[in-house]
Amino acid sequence: MALADSGARALQIVDAGEIDLVLLDSMMPGMTGLEVLKLLRATRSPAELPVIMVTAVCESQKIAEALDSGANDYVTKPVDYTVALARIRSQLSRAKIEKAVRQAKSVTRWRPRGATTDCGLGLARRQDRLLDAVEGDARARRRGGSDSPDEWLSRIHPADKEGFTGALEANWKEAGGPV
Repeated sequence: MALADSGARALQIVDAGEIDLVLLDSMMPGMTGLEVLKLLRATRSPAELPVIMVTAVCESQKIAEALDSGANDYVTKPVDYTVALARIRSQLSRAKIEKAVRQAKSVTRWRPRGATTDCGLGLARRQDRLLDAVEGDARARRRGGSDSPDEWLSRIHPADKEGFTGALEANWKEAGGPV
């Protein structure tokens, strides 16, 4: 956790490190919370960096403006800490899910050179790891492969298995296949 006494300092802290969420007061010295929000949104989306505005109850126009400018949520002053914690948990949970979805979408599938559409070897590359999954056609069986999805899923690196299976299910759904 990091605290900032001004908007400029808040921007420095966000730029310097891994910040998961920002609670941004609407009134700060130097620049307003809305100005800081707009600068944050120039480089980070609401999915990448959730921002919860902290504002006075009577500032409904500022709340609407902040939401229109990319704030994820808001809490009002005086702060009800039970509500604030619930909103923080909700935004962190949403950000975690959206990050997992982005990572799953970053898995790019490709077919080896010279492969035909019925090739039993399906490869996916994520970062520097190759995921090897044998789908099980006649050629794969000749190479000692298996028809079992459990068999080819067992070949995926454990750190990638959840993201890979999630992406696979999403692709099946998109293609209208069974899930």
